[in-house]
Parts: sequence; structure tokens; C-alpha cells
Amino acid sequence: MFETPSLALPLLAADQAQKHVTHNEALSVLDAIVQLSVEDRDLAAPPDAPPEGVRYIVAADPSGAWAGHAGDVAAWVDGAWSFYQPRKGWRCWVEDEAALLVRDGSAWVSLSSGIDALQGLALLGIGTIADAANPFAAKLNKALWTAKTAAEGGDGDLRYTLNKETAADVLSLLMQTGYSGRAEIGLVGDDHLTVKVSADGASWADAIIVDKSDGSVGLGVQPAEAMHVRRTGAAFARLLVEGENGVNNLVRRVSSNATQPNFYTMKARGTIGAETAILQNDQIGAFGAQAYDGAGYRVAFQLTASVIAPTPG
Repeated sequence: MFETPSLALPLLAADQAQKHVTHNEALSVLDAIVQLSVEDRDLAAPPDAPPEGVRYIVAADPSGAWAGHAGDVAAWVDGAWSFYQPRKGWRCWVEDEAALLVRDGSAWVSLSSGIDALQGLALLGIGTIADAANPFAAKLNKALWTAKTAAEGGDGDLRYTLNKETAADVLSLLMQTGYSGRAEIGLVGDDHLTVKVSADGASWADAIIVDKSDGSVGLGVQPAEAMHVRRTGAAFARLLVEGENGVNNLVRRVSSNATQPNFYTMKARGTIGAETAILQNDQIGAFGAQAYDGAGYRVAFQLTASVIAPTPG
């Protein structure tokens, strides 16, 4: 055997004269192909006045001194071109592309082009550092998810699926300003769809709750009716319907009997969840209208129902 099997380095013979020549030749080969880095891979003809030690991957259909060496590594050493035929698995850094290539046995291919699956990753950071608390982290300005079309083997749909272990766990989208929470949407501690808001990231209020069973909607409260609004504290609980044309409140009932749609008010003393009986002269309902007088809306008329007996029986 006159050369090594992997890199074809020349071997010294026991009785060889001028062993230093063979030794230096082997060192030159190692210097050319170990930690392989080339300037370019798109040139089909050698450049003029190359610097000592420069290396290239010869492009297709080469000419001149490079003729017949397509895909080989060309190195300018001692005023002449030396060529090295790459073997499967060689890796090479291409300076002008900032790209890492690998030899697949017949061609140089981008190392990234051979990666079509990433499995079992513990951490993934895109533009930032992932850690144990945030094993997937991304720092970017835009992100796009688009459906795989039927022509591409998909069905044109796109569903983003999130799953939690139990109903008591949290599955949500948390929105922050300066890393302080301002809104949260999801299944927060139960299986009802909830929207929460916060002014400081510490105190949170339920804005909307949609019941998982029947779709009832609560504003500020778990709904007990199809639409349930609760506003506690000093502020009034009001529903405002506003528009410029045709603003109306409509109650519609469709049934197989003669019963009419109804509009009711309900009044109790105490607090929500700890109601007490009303007293004589308590106002239990009112209907009114307001008109704008140029400075504000003023009461035009009001019809009020009051308790005339101490406590209804």
C-alpha cells in the first residue's frame, strides 16, 4: 500500500530515499483538505494571480488549467494548481456564500438542504436564546402560517391546536406590554372560553366568558343566562347601543303558543350573592328617555315603579 485509504496521503517506504519529499507532500495534502474552506464554487476557469494556498471548488464545464476537474478542490501551491477529488462526507465552508457544503458522493450540496426533519429537540431559539422556562423562543417582527393546498397534498385548511392536560390547567394566549400582562385569552383554569384584562399585570378582571356547554356569554361574569352582564363597584352597569340610523332594541319570540315576549327588571338590596329583601318605597324598575339639549343628554321623561308595601308577600 502506497497511500492512506481515506485521504490518499503518500506513505513512506522502508528503504525510500528522500523521505522528506514524500513527507512534505503529505503535509501539503493535509494543509489543503483538512478544515476545508474555499473562496468560491462558481468559477469554471482559474483566477489570475491567485495567492498562495487559496482553494476553490471547480464549477461545471471547467476550462484552462482546471479542465477535467469539475467538483474537485483546486489549491494553488508553489505556483501550480493541485487537485483533490472529494470523497463522500467531506464538508467544506464556502467563504463568499457563508455556506457549509457536504459531499453526497456525486455533488456538493448545502448542509441545510439535507435537513428535512428536526425531532426531539430540547431547546429551539430563533433570533434569541431559549432556556428551560421557554424551550421554544423567537424574537422576530412577523410570522406566517399558511395552509398546505390540495395541489401540494394538503386540504387547504389550517388549524393551530393547543392542548392542556386537565380542565383545571391553563391553556391561553397571554399578551404583554413590556413583559407585563395586559390581556389573556383561552381556557383559564376551566373549560370555558375566557378573555381577561389587566391594567398592571397583577390584578385581572374577567371581560368575557363563553360557556362551554351552550355558548352563553357573560360580560364580567360566568353567564347564568344566554347573555349575562355584571358590573360591580361604583360604576353603573349599562348596555349602550349607538348608531346614526335605525338604532332599535328588538325582542323577538317564536313559539307554538300565545305567550308574548317579556321585558323585566329585578331589584334586591344587599350585594350580588348576598341579596336581602327590598323595603317600602324602593324603586324596582324604571323606563325613561333622554334628549340632547346642546350641552348633554337630559331626562325627558321617566316612568318608575316603586314598592308601596313594606315587603311583598
